[in-house]
Amino acid sequence: MKKLALIFLIPLIAISFFSSTEVVLALDDYTLLAPIDGLTKSGDTTDLTTYIQGSFNLAITIGAVLAFIMITYGGIIYATTDALSGKEMGRGYITDAVVGLILVLSSWVILYTINPNMVSFDLRLDRPKITEIRSVIAVTPRAGALPGYTLSAEQVAKNNEMRKDLKDKYNVGTNSGPCVNGEISGCTNLVGMPDVAYRGVAELSRLCGTICAVEITGGTEGGHFTHGPNLPTLDLGKNRGLDDYIMFINGDKTKPRAPSEMTSIGPKYIVPINGRNVIFLDEKGGAPHWHVNF
Repeated sequence: MKKLALIFLIPLIAISFFSSTEVVLALDDYTLLAPIDGLTKSGDTTDLTTYIQGSFNLAITIGAVLAFIMITYGGIIYATTDALSGKEMGRGYITDAVVGLILVLSSWVILYTINPNMVSFDLRLDRPKITEIRSVIAVTPRAGALPGYTLSAEQVAKNNEMRKDLKDKYNVGTNSGPCVNGEISGCTNLVGMPDVAYRGVAELSRLCGTICAVEITGGTEGGHFTHGPNLPTLDLGKNRGLDDYIMFINGDKTKPRAPSEMTSIGPKYIVPINGRNVIFLDEKGGAPHWHVNF
């Protein structure tokens, strides 16, 4: 009986496993030559889901019936013989049948406990619903100029809230209001700024202290491929205090900070902020400013 239980148990687990994975078999309804109770949906038609579910239930039923037969047979042998070997044989039939029945029933319980879908056998593959997702700030930077983008009323409100918080809490200014209609100059966006940049510029203002006037002159608006939503890059206006803090260690003019690299645009300096080595590029072309990658 234990061998029979294993014969039923192995395919049951295999069927349940494959029906619970993402590999889904899609079969149309088909008509049986003759209706089979438990294997058809309505009339003579069935599908793979119904067929496997019915086969699973049938296998458990057959296992339970066989166990009952073997328990009965073992009980008859045990009751009708006086020989010790006969009673041992009857007891063995009963024990094996009970163990086999437990294995068969446990298969369903184990599978259901792991994942109820493993015994539901739902193999239907619904057509995926594809929704076009558009975000006015979800712009992936490429080479060249990043196009501007419009802001919703909620984004404008969030931008103004961020601007106020940076000024009131961290003394970080912003040179202009948001680019509401997709402008790429004459305005500065803060909405979409990643947290690492927000915390970085706030900590820079704290470290620099009263000698600095930290002002954001370029944020997440379009116009430059290194700026944009979710990009940790900001432009900061140049002033004597901020320049000294970046080019000298902690602003101490007796400790000049050596540039990490000389580029065609200007020198790069590395300043530790919030446990990160932040790169400050002294952009001298156009309107001079600090190009900061937090």
